[in-house]
Amino acid sequence: MGTIDISEQALTSLIRFAASTLPGVHARRCTVSTVSTDVTASSQGFKIAATDPVDVDDVRITLQVALASTVKIPATMVLLRERVGTVVQAQTSITMKQINIVVEDLYDV
Repeated sequence: MGTIDISEQALTSLIRFAASTLPGVHARRCTVSTVSTDVTASSQGFKIAATDPVDVDDVRITLQVALASTVKIPATMVLLRERVGTVVQAQTSITMKQINIVVEDLYDV
């Protein structure tokens, strides 16, 4: 299997786009990190080229969002995690290990 190089900026833009496709969700900041320091053993053969290659089997994100005051937060969080994971997997073949979502604000209040 080949490799794909994707910048952290491109990946965070894709994540914010995926989040913003849900009604009532405004994506704000997004950070991407990995826990693993092993950069040679990617079973899928992919790497993220931000500064150094990382193990894409251990990609974790933190996404900060603002929600419409009319949405049901627990149900929206479930849909948001699914949407982000699905879009990133479909576009990059990277499977998110962990998707942390922080609701920073409500709008339309």
